[in-house]
Formats: sequence, structure tokens, C-alpha cells
Amino acid sequence: MPPCSKAHKKDVVVIGCGFPDIVRSLFPLEQRGDIQWRGWVDDNPNLAGKVVFDRPVLGGIVEVFQSFPQYEYINTVGLSAKRRHAVHQKLIQLGCRAVKIVHPSVDTKFCEIGDGALISSGVHIEPNTSIGFGTMVLPNTTIGHDCVIGENCFIASGVNIGGNVEIGDFSWIGAATVIHPRSRLGPWSATSQGANVICKSNAVRDTFFESPTKRTGQKSRFSDFN
Repeated sequence: MPPCSKAHKKDVVVIGCGFPDIVRSLFPLEQRGDIQWRGWVDDNPNLAGKVVFDRPVLGGIVEVFQSFPQYEYINTVGLSAKRRHAVHQKLIQLGCRAVKIVHPSVDTKFCEIGDGALISSGVHIEPNTSIGFGTMVLPNTTIGHDCVIGENCFIASGVNIGGNVEIGDFSWIGAATVIHPRSRLGPWSATSQGANVICKSNAVRDTFFESPTKRTGQKSRFSDFN
């Protein structure tokens, strides 16, 4: 029998030039032959034609996907949940296809990882956990067993999420946050860097600070994020 040929490489573009962490996940997958990283896509016209980490900025979202409908994307717009939501809606309306990016060092066996998710190097995910469409998990984060992480969340580096935790869609989890087992964070929640979270409210747009007892459901200094 003839040898089996490797599946066709996926043509991948990265939405947003402001997130260099993605480079450490894309290059290993490209070297392994899984993807062909075509470049960056950014709606800032001042970036078009520039080269960032050896890849060109191809243009804006509409321009690129009208010219190259076969391209699949990973959305790295993460600093503002509002902005991330707007970009997500634009990509959905255009019918663009998201690609899942999981660093080769991460074991996702017995886990469910949604399309468009980014799982960075050094992330540890326990079994029976699901991570939703488009969620970004940055390096050296630990996610316990039986967790449900919603869609388009941003989970920064060094976060520790206990078992049986639920996090709602479009939530922003600051670096080094600790979320205690069985906590429930509603959609559009946000935590400060180093927050210690114990919560079962599932309220929308909750914000959490360093103390496990200090919580507000009002807009605060996190209003830029959520």
C-alpha cells in the first residue's frame, strides 16, 4: 500500500497584532506541519504591510477574508471583552472559520476544547473539563477537573482554577488569580491580578479583587475589560 499522506495544512491567520504570546504556540505547530501561518489580520490601517515576528500584516478583517475565504483564524483580541465580542460578531457575520490552537506540550485527553480556542504552553487541564469556543488560556495556568469554561474568555498566565468551577462567556481572568473549587462566575465577569475568588452567584458582570470576600457587581476599574 502507498504511504499515507499528511493531511493538508490549515492556512491560519491571527486576528490582532497586539498579542505576541501566540507566537510560541504557532511556530511549533507550523514546524510539525499542522498549519501554515499566513500572517496577521488587523483593522488598524497603519499596520497594513508591516512585518511582525516574521509574518506580514495582511490587512483588515473584511479585506483579508474576502480575498482568502479559505483562511481559518485565531482571535487574539483579549484586552477588552467588549472589543473581543465586536470582533467575534464581525467574524461570525462574514462566515469565517475558527481554528483551534493547542500547544504540543499540553495534554487535552478526556477534555473538550472548542474551535477557536488557544491553549498555550505549560497549561495543565484535568479530565472532564470543557473549554468553550474562542477562549484563550495563557501559559502556566492550571484548570481542575470537571470545569466548564465558557466561550471567548480570556484567562491570563499563572491562573489556578479549582475543580468543578464554572466561568461564563466573555469573562476576563487576571494573571495569578485563584478560583476556588465549585465557584460559579457569571458571563462577563472579571478578576484583578492575584484575585482570590470564592463565589457561587453566577451574576453577570461580577468583578473580583484580591480578597475572597471583596466583590462588586458594579462597573469599576475593570469597566474597560467588561
